[in-house]
Amino acid sequence: MCGILFYLSGRPDVFPGAERFENALNIMNPRGPDGHGLQYGDNYAVGHTRLAIIDLSPRAAQPFWDRSRRHVLTYNGELYNYRELRKKLTAAGIHFESESDTEVVLYSMLHFGTDEALSMFRGMFAFVLYDTLEDRLVAARDHFGQKPLYYRHKGPDIIIASDVRSILALSGDGKPDLASYAIYLSTAGQTGTRGQYQVGKTFFENCLSLPAGHVLEIRNSESVHVREYFGVESLFDEEESRLARDNDVEEHIRNIDFYFRQTLQRHLVSDVDVGVLLSGGIDSSLVYWFASDESGQPLSTFTKLSLGIERNPIDVVPELIRQRPGHAHFIDDSPDSYFRQLTRFVEETAAPSRWGGGPPMRHLCEVARQNGVFVLLGGDGSDEYFAGYRHYEELFASRAGRRLDELDELIAIDEDSPVLTPEVREEYMELEKSRRRRILDAISSVEDEEERFVLATLLHDTATFLQTTVLPHSDAYSMMTSVELRNPFLDMDLIRHITNLPAAYKIQRHGGQFGKSLLRQFACREIGEFINLKKEGTRNFAMHISQAKFWNLSAFSLNELMSMPREPNARDIMRLVNLELFHRFHILGQRDTSSMLSKEGVSDLLKDPLGAASL
Repeated sequence: MCGILFYLSGRPDVFPGAERFENALNIMNPRGPDGHGLQYGDNYAVGHTRLAIIDLSPRAAQPFWDRSRRHVLTYNGELYNYRELRKKLTAAGIHFESESDTEVVLYSMLHFGTDEALSMFRGMFAFVLYDTLEDRLVAARDHFGQKPLYYRHKGPDIIIASDVRSILALSGDGKPDLASYAIYLSTAGQTGTRGQYQVGKTFFENCLSLPAGHVLEIRNSESVHVREYFGVESLFDEEESRLARDNDVEEHIRNIDFYFRQTLQRHLVSDVDVGVLLSGGIDSSLVYWFASDESGQPLSTFTKLSLGIERNPIDVVPELIRQRPGHAHFIDDSPDSYFRQLTRFVEETAAPSRWGGGPPMRHLCEVARQNGVFVLLGGDGSDEYFAGYRHYEELFASRAGRRLDELDELIAIDEDSPVLTPEVREEYMELEKSRRRRILDAISSVEDEEERFVLATLLHDTATFLQTTVLPHSDAYSMMTSVELRNPFLDMDLIRHITNLPAAYKIQRHGGQFGKSLLRQFACREIGEFINLKKEGTRNFAMHISQAKFWNLSAFSLNELMSMPREPNARDIMRLVNLELFHRFHILGQRDTSSMLSKEGVSDLLKDPLGAASL
């Protein structure tokens, strides 16, 4: 994977110096340790840091120009169907100079046009394509938000990058977005350690995130136009849904087998070694099982152990490795290592952790890199569209009396939160209510109201929670260690198929376990009944360090900005600790990493030495 940087100015006379551009690009070196390119025009600068995965030769280096030297591309991602698209482009008379998917992205955009090319892409991506002759810029982010793309537009200038810190380095800005603070601390529900993020926002003023499935366009260095090219509601197809209701379970399992093998074939395309993040859950176990089949060779697996908290890795992974031999790596987690990893995670990502699992997962990716594995397959993505989260059971069982537009806890906020202002609350709720209305309009042909509620909820969570929480988090912890993380469950064809299945195949129980009913049946047939375990909750030490006895909340600098919760629970404390670390690092400028990455560096936040020792 890579880091991209683009600067376009309407004022060439105040163009930043080369040293500032170099510094901004160097921030993203972990995203791309294999190459560094920075080129300038009269009113633009385009940069790239490269993690070489497909076509490792210098021919694939970026920034990448077309043969006329008119169009330049800086691209972050993987296009899994690039070989099929390359054949179409070759048949149209286009000559290629590399074996990279980068060149396919460039010529697909130029030959097919923006919207048609994006509709054909199967993969994860964020890129900027600039026409130097017409002064026209097109930037895009993939359908579900697997790759980040941040931008800052102020006056006639725009900065686009894969890392918000690169934008801050060029702009000199760094004021906090207090609305994002409030939303993060106002997460609804009582499950998980997550903090809520807003679509399109960061924790810095004037620094935005391009939403998933959107395009940003600029002509003549003038106004920025952002538009949607893909919405999750388009996954629903009335005819396909009707046909799916007539199929029996055997037909559905055959279809799942086809789509799953297809997605693994696509996600194994690589010129470097591929491994698997294997937790022992249904999703990652299926990924490992089929990846082993498709690759035809032993794969390296990386498994986190949080002793005393989770059982699935211990109960499942050894049996999987016995049946499909591979090179297994088990990495221990502990309360002390968790805290150190958390502080580093917040410092390096310039954001509070979206949930508790990121810091220890970073360590797994680090071990993978040390073992020569630069691409990892993960199990993220299916919980949203296949009803895998535990709270869905109660939500869908108690459908009576619920409104179709009611937001579940992955989307909703605590509207009674003391940190919310009416303006922030209304802005957030209107955005998500508007998205819900669009989804409900698209699925209006579903006659059964209960079925419609389930489908609307899962589509909404796929649209919002997936792109604001799950995917940016996994991108962050993998790219910090220069490892590419791929998500086979986010194959477009697989998601479209599952979306149109009857709700019963998602929310019914199988073998006593709730959710992903059809997937569980499929996994039990392919792998064995031992795989069908209860989904574990917080499988790390985030909740352990979030005990009130450890923290001197009155010393938090956040007290100067907002009203703190009077009796915070462990989940509140987890969010407060994350946000406090972020605020100290990135707003107050306490960047002495050597001290902040230790308990002593935040000693004023701890109640007593005993609390510090307990961490």
